[in-house]
Amino acid sequence: EEVCDDIRALGRYLPVEYRADRILEVAGQTTEVGRRLAQLYVERCYKLAREEYLELKALDQEIEALESTEE
Repeated sequence: EEVCDDIRALGRYLPVEYRADRILEVAGQTTEVGRRLAQLYVERCYKLAREEYLELKALDQEIEALESTEE
């Protein structure tokens, strides 16, 4: 719960494209897909911060593919 509070606090200062709310959603999942999605969303934040947009596209595609299997 403490980690979630920290993520929420940080998320208030981040632009919406960092998707901090989505990190919280997937971090609470106990499945392998959920763990992988949480990892990808955190990596995505770093890519955005470093302005590594080419790598960001590949991450977004992997996230989209995993999220489609989640439904």
